Amino acid sequence: MSRGLSLRERIVLSYVLFAALISTIFAAGVYATFDALEDQFVEDTVRAELDEVIGVHRHSQDYSGLVSSHMRIYVSDTPSWDERPPAFRDLAEGVTELMIDDREYHVEVRHVDGRTYVMAFDETDIEQRQSTLGWVLLAGVLVCTFVGAWAGFAMSRQVIEPVSRLSEDVAALVRGGGVLETDSYADDEVGELARSFQLYQQRIHEFLVREREFTGNVSHELRTPLTSIRSAVEVALADPAVDGVQRERLLRMLRATMEMAQLIEIFLLLARAEEDAYSGLEKVPADVLSAVLQDLQPLAEQRGARLALRFSGEAGTRLNMGAFGIVARNLVQNAIVHGGGQVEVSLDADTLRVWNDGPPMSEEALKRAFERHYRGAASKEGAGLGLAIARRLADRFGWSLELDSDAQGTLAILRLRGGRRLDEGVA
Repeated sequence: MSRGLSLRERIVLSYVLFAALISTIFAAGVYATFDALEDQFVEDTVRAELDEVIGVHRHSQDYSGLVSSHMRIYVSDTPSWDERPPAFRDLAEGVTELMIDDREYHVEVRHVDGRTYVMAFDETDIEQRQSTLGWVLLAGVLVCTFVGAWAGFAMSRQVIEPVSRLSEDVAALVRGGGVLETDSYADDEVGELARSFQLYQQRIHEFLVREREFTGNVSHELRTPLTSIRSAVEVALADPAVDGVQRERLLRMLRATMEMAQLIEIFLLLARAEEDAYSGLEKVPADVLSAVLQDLQPLAEQRGARLALRFSGEAGTRLNMGAFGIVARNLVQNAIVHGGGQVEVSLDADTLRVWNDGPPMSEEALKRAFERHYRGAASKEGAGLGLAIARRLADRFGWSLELDSDAQGTLAILRLRGGRRLDEGVA
């Protein structure tokens, strides 16, 4: 997802656009007004001078073609008529704008009493002043835009400061816990947001406390009867008089008891507070993994699967062994139940790999394998929770869990690097 403009950037941009818009409208208005006044001034001046020349010429033939330094008059029955520039000779009656030798002329032609009068006004200087005014106004627009940007930065710093402080306080809560203090916030929109967030945080905290207490109490209450059931089943299995059918039933009871005990361990782990989940851990992954495979050996024998365990460069990293054991058990048990006749488990310094030679998984199954209650088309066992629980625990402890499948089999990869270590405490 692409990053949009921050709140500060949007405030500055608003100020810049507003200053640029207002100054541009003002400059355009000034320039258009000057241009209209200039055109009106030249037109009125030429018309007035031409009226005066016509009136004088009716009563006197003493006439000079030069009216002023910027105006000349040409009359058809005077010597000045032949001095007309070629561009003035074929003009129709009325007003015409002409450009001659980089100079701009306003020319008016009028027929009166059988004579033709041509009044030419050199407006080059006025046009140059208008051009200078345009550049000045453009510079003014740029200056106003710059001032708007400066004002935007100054104002955004003041407006964003409480929002930034709230963001930092919330980030501090994520890193270290605690409760958001709202006393330092003003009685405005940001303060109201902070107080709403504090109330929401308190409600979530109370909900989590109730959830942990309920889950922990239920899990503890279920441990004792499950332990009794498992002990009774194991004693019954040790009796030589138990025949094959009875032994199969007892094995199913034992597996169900072990699965229930595993779920209880998951509930207890998830019910712990963050700081409790990272204390008192002494075992290393190799020890836990060996115990997991030993517990699952009867299931593998029943399924006709061969378990192979290999360690390479195991560094004895201290992790949350409860979570690691649950994830490892789910992955290995899933490989035994849904795989073929061979399950290979390997552990190196930071990666656990569980491979089975079962049939390949479809692309849809790979995408949805970690969804709760999802079971593949060929799967008829389980509730579809094992991989979902494994992924949830992996995410909680910063591990990476992936699945890959091809014609050779299916591989589950649990990467421990980057996860939370015992000596790092709670992030």
